[in-house]
Amino acid sequence: MEVFLENLSAALRSRTRKVLAGEHLRPAAVLVPFFEKEGALHLLLTRRSEGVQRHRGEIAFPGGGWEPGDAGLFETALRECREEIGLDPAVVKPLGALDDHETVTGFCVSPFVGLIPYPYPFVLDPEEINGLIEVPFSFLLDPKNRRSRTLLYRERPRTITSYLYGEHDIWGATAEIIKGLVRIADASRLPSGNSSLSKESHEDHFPI
Repeated sequence: MEVFLENLSAALRSRTRKVLAGEHLRPAAVLVPFFEKEGALHLLLTRRSEGVQRHRGEIAFPGGGWEPGDAGLFETALRECREEIGLDPAVVKPLGALDDHETVTGFCVSPFVGLIPYPYPFVLDPEEINGLIEVPFSFLLDPKNRRSRTLLYRERPRTITSYLYGEHDIWGATAEIIKGLVRIADASRLPSGNSSLSKESHEDHFPI
C-alpha cells in the first residue's frame, strides 16, 4: 500500500499537468481523497444535496469555488472539505495534482489528490452534502466498470464517461477526474492496475 502511494505521488509530481485559464472560468478545487479500509484503498466521494445551487444530487469530490482569502487552490480544496464534511486540513497528506477540468457551469476545477485517515469523525453540512460514498479503487481500475454514454449537448451528440457503483451513477467532471487518475495509476505500474487501461480511446469529451 505504501509503495503504491509513493509510486502514484511520484508519477503525479513528475508530470506536467493540464492547466486551464480564461476570464470566463471561475477557479475551483476539489480534494480526491484516498483512504485505507480493510486493507484496500478507497476513494471518498460525496452526494450533493438538493438544496445547492449547482449540480444538485450529483456525486462529486468534496470541494468548491476559490475565495479571495484562500492562499491557493489547494487551500481552497482543504477549506471546502472542512466546511462540507468536517475534515481537518492538518490530517490530509498531499500526493499531487491532476489536470484541470472545465464544467458547463463555468468553473475551472483543479483536483488535488491526498491521503486521509480512516475511520474519521466526518461532520456533514446538510445544506450541501447528504451523504458520503466509499468506492474501492480496485473497482475504478477495472475497465469493465467504466462506461460511455451519449447525450445531447448544445444540440450535438457527445460521449461522456461514467461509473455505476451499486446505485451510484458517477459521471461528468467527477468521472473524468477519476479516469485521469486511473490512467496515471496504471502508467505508474501499480500492483492492482490493469495495463489495458492505458489504451484510451480518443473520445469527444466536453465540459460537464
